[in-house]
This record gives sequence, C-alpha cells and structure tokens, in this order.
Amino acid sequence: MAEEEQRKRSLWFQKNLLKKRKAYQALKATQAKQVLLAKKKRKGKEFRFK
Repeated sequence: MAEEEQRKRSLWFQKNLLKKRKAYQALKATQAKQVLLAKKKRKGKEFRFK
C-alpha cells in the first residue's frame, strides 16, 4: 500500500513539475518574441530617412 501511494504521489509530483516547466517555457518564449519584435521596430525606425 505504501509503495502504491508513494508511486501515485511521485507521478502527481512529476506531472505538476512538467506543467510548471511548460508554463515557464511558454512565458519565456512569449517574452523572447516580444523582445525580437521590439528590436525589429527599433531597427526599422533607425534606417528611415525623411
């Protein structure tokens, strides 16, 4: 019984870690995309002449 309960807990713990890791990766990916878009906007403005 104790082994089964421990196994269930470890699987639950692993699933939670995986969910947190995926959420963190998604957050970092969106932040990186925003930074790249900001850099592109800045570059585009620097090279425009009036």
